[in-house]
Formats: sequence, C-alpha cells, structure tokens
Amino acid sequence: MIGSARTIGAFLWNTLRGQHALLLTIAAAIALSLFFVPRGAELGRLNLELGFTHKALTILEEKYAAGDSSAATIGALAQARAQVGNVSGAALLLEQLLNDHPRDPELLQALAGYYRQLGRLESSLRMVERLGTIQPSPASLQELARLYGELNRPIEQRRVLRQLVSRPRPDASHFVELAKLEKATGNPAAGIEMIRRLETLRPGAVDASVVALDMSLRVAAGQVGSAFEHAGRWLARSRNPARDVLPVASAFSVSGHPKLALKLLAPLADKSREPSLVMATGQAEVDAGQREAALRRLEAFFAGTNGNAHPDVAQLRLRLAISMGLHGRASDAAAAMGIGSIPEGVLAATSAAALRAGRSDVVDSIRARLRDERNTLPPIIMAETSSALRDRQAATEWAGLAARDAKGNPETAIKLARLELSLLHRNLALAALRSGLPFTFQDGQRPAFAGNADIPENLLDPIARLYADLGLPNEGQAVLDILKDKQPSLQADQAWAIAAASARRQDAVIDWLKTNDDRRIGPDFLKDLVFTALKGGSQGLALAAAARLVEDRGTDSDRMLLAEVKVLFGAPLVRLKPTEALASADPLDRTATR
Repeated sequence: MIGSARTIGAFLWNTLRGQHALLLTIAAAIALSLFFVPRGAELGRLNLELGFTHKALTILEEKYAAGDSSAATIGALAQARAQVGNVSGAALLLEQLLNDHPRDPELLQALAGYYRQLGRLESSLRMVERLGTIQPSPASLQELARLYGELNRPIEQRRVLRQLVSRPRPDASHFVELAKLEKATGNPAAGIEMIRRLETLRPGAVDASVVALDMSLRVAAGQVGSAFEHAGRWLARSRNPARDVLPVASAFSVSGHPKLALKLLAPLADKSREPSLVMATGQAEVDAGQREAALRRLEAFFAGTNGNAHPDVAQLRLRLAISMGLHGRASDAAAAMGIGSIPEGVLAATSAAALRAGRSDVVDSIRARLRDERNTLPPIIMAETSSALRDRQAATEWAGLAARDAKGNPETAIKLARLELSLLHRNLALAALRSGLPFTFQDGQRPAFAGNADIPENLLDPIARLYADLGLPNEGQAVLDILKDKQPSLQADQAWAIAAASARRQDAVIDWLKTNDDRRIGPDFLKDLVFTALKGGSQGLALAAAARLVEDRGTDSDRMLLAEVKVLFGAPLVRLKPTEALASADPLDRTATR
C-alpha cells in the first residue's frame, strides 16, 4: 500500500512537475511575443505596408510629435502623408533629412517626385541633377531631359538627350525628341542625322510620324526637292499609303509648301472614300489657292455618300462655300447636312447666305431652329443670327441679353460690339467691347490694366480694328500698347501696328518694320497694313509696308501694289515690263485705288 502510495505520489509529482515546466514555457513564450509585437513607429510602418494608411498616419504622427525623428519614422510618415494627399507636408518632412543624407538616392528620388506633384519643377530639377551625379541611370537622365524641356532649357535638354542616344540600347523616342530639338535650336542637319541613326538602329521604329519629322527637317535645311522625293519613295513602300500620307503631307503644308502636299495627297484621294484623306486634300487645295477645286471635291464626295458624309466634311464644305461668297452652294451645303447640324459659329453666316440666295426653305428652317433652341443657344448666337435674318427687333433684344455674357469674356464682347455697330448702336458697341477687356476706362484718361488673364492672341487684331471702326483709334492704340507689353507675341505686335497706324503714328510703325527684319511678318498682314495706312492718310507707312512686302515676297501682285501706292502719292506712272505684269486676278487682291 505504502509502495502503491509512493508510486501514485511519484506519478502526481512528476505530472505536476511537467505541468509546471509547461506553464513556465508558456509564460516565457508570452513574454517573448510581447517583446516582438510591433509597437509605436514599427506598428505605424506595419500598418502602412498593409495598406491601412490612415491608421498608420495617426500612429506615426503621434510618434513624430513625441520626438521620434529617426529617418525610418520620418520616411514612413512622409509616405503616409503623400498617400492621403498632403504632398507638401511629405516634402517638408523629407527636407529635414536632406542635410544628414544628401547623397541618399531614394530620398532624392522621393523629393523630386513630390516637388513635381507640387509643380515646383526647379526644385525637382535640383534633386534629379544631384541624383544623376550620384547614381546615373537611364531613368534619371530621362527625367532630367523631361524637366529641362518643361522648363524651356533646350541647350541642357539637348545635352542630356545626346547622352541618352549614346547609351547602349537607346530608346527610339530619344532620337525623335533630339531631332525635334535640333530643329528648334536651328540645327536641322543634326536632326536629319538623328533620323538616319534611328533608321540604322531601329528600322521598325520609323513610322509615318518619323518620316514626317524627317521631311520637316529636310525642308528646314533647304532640301525641299530631296524631301519630296524621299516622301514619295517611302509612301510607295507603305502598306497603307492612304493613312500614312496624312502626316507626311502635313509636314509640307505647315512648312509652307501646300502644293507639294497636294501632289502627295491628290492621287490617293482621287481613289479613296476615306473622309480624313478627302478633308486633308481639300484643305491642301485651299492652302494652295485652289478653293474652287477643293469645294468641288467636297461636293462630289458628299454626293457619293448619299448625304451621309462625315460631319467634318460637311462642315468644311459649308464653311468654304460661305468664305467664297457662293451663297447658293452654301445653302445647298446647309440643306444637305441638315440645319440642326450647322455649327453655332456659322449659323449667322449661313442665314445671310440663304437670304441672298433666295433660299426660303433654308431660311425657314433656321428660323424654326431658333424657335426650338431659344433656351439653349447662347444669346449672342441668337442675336447674330436674328440680325443676319434681318430681324432687327429680335437682334436688339437678344443683344441686350448677351451683354451679361460679354463681361470678362473678350470673345463674346467682340462679337457683341461688332453686332451693335452693325445695328448703329455705337455707344452700346463701345460698352460691349470695354466690358470684355481687362482694363478700367475713364473718359479723358489712359486705360489702366486691371487683370491678370491674357486675351487670346487671335482676338488682338479684331480689337484693334474694332477701335478703328468705332472712331477711337487713340484708345485702341493705348490698349494695344499695354497688351503688347503684357503678353508679347507676333500677333500682339501686329495688332499694335494696326492700332498705331489707325491712330496715325506712322513713324513708330515704320521703325517697327525696320527693326523686325527677320521675315516673321506675313505678307497678308503687310498688305492689310498698306490699306490701313492708306485709309489713315499715312503715306510714308503705306510706302514702307508695300516696299517690305515686295522685299519679303515680291510677287507680281506685290510689285503692282507698290507701284500703285507710289502713283497715288504723286510718283510718275511707269509701264511695267511684260514679265512684271500682273499674272493673275486673285480675288483676294485689292488695289490701292479701290
């Protein structure tokens, strides 16, 4: 019994002893697990890695506020701030680490990215430049080239792109960008060489856009003939010439050679029903002075589609017929495309054409559209169209409503001023024009600039001419004086010249013509300047502009205009040689005596 008791006792002791050991093991494990459970900043970083950004942000902000300024905590906190949209706060944090870690690639890369998001391109550039010296890579060079481009620093951008194309396995896009840059910096021959290298290294990357760039480079280098021949050979090998000809021909059009573009386009367009090709060909014909041929092409294309031509083709047909003063054909175009499809901007011109053509069907349909869309069409469109339809009362009423839209809106203000002037409401026209300009006006005082927004360049010339028509050339010249300084451009200079000529400041405009001798001034503008000077009685300016026109372009029409201006102001009439006679009667040409 005693032996049995001992045996049981030993068993119980051993059991309890084993349980005690197990309990000790469990206790030790619990202690260790508590030691390894993430706490504080570690917990914040873990939540960030798991995607619990807001929870991580709360923990990390608390640790940072409590004085934890370790690189790991600051880096994680910056990442969390950026992820919730506080990019500026993220950048501020990382800037604290920059002094202690000026050569850390990850830090520089993160800061560069944050600065770019904030629009601080100069700061981003400094980080990328530093990164490029520490850890140069294709990615850092690409970002460097991109930043130089966005900051308009072409010399540095070109240097980096040259590095990129010299690396092993260069990207095709770098050759293209460098070629464009070489042209922009006045070295098209170097750009042509880049395209040659690309053809050698990556022939498969040479598509129609690259060929178009090549053509523009050759034209810029004076190699017009070889450019045209090369374009023809490449298109002959193209699998889809009707598609590829568009960018290639465009390179000639924008370079001032629409006739060459037409030679590439016309043979393909004559056999194609592709709207984009017909559109491009028609536009090339317009640019080449063959407007009648362009209109016939568009009309024939439209007829071949049973009235289902592409809307862009229909609109070009309508606009072209209106611009040519062909009222009947414009009315046909309007009826064919459907009055409801006529763009708002040409609704008034279409109405005028239909009235002159005696097309009551088109006129009635336009009137019906005005009734149906009176709540959706802008008041200025309603006013212009009503005026074109000779409904003076409706035009006046709608003009009053349009005055609200003209405030701070120069485009609407100019349209409204022109409309009010046609209705013989001179004071309302002036008020409308002034309301759309960023100036304050007080009688007897020079206009004061009172805004930051630029006026679109295409509106500057209409502003100058409106002031002349309103009989306020001095105010117009003062406004354009300021705009020329506030938003310098060729368009601003030319608008100022028209305004100054209208104000009879011919000496200033003559000096401007002499200083701008880089041939940027277009011949059409010079011709307009001649007639503006004649209207204002500025003999010297008319002669200077006509002489500049002959010097820059020198067509028979230009020389005839100069001769007429001289005769008009007392020079003896000199009979032109047969070769100097006016070769053609261009409908756009106007003589000084007209």
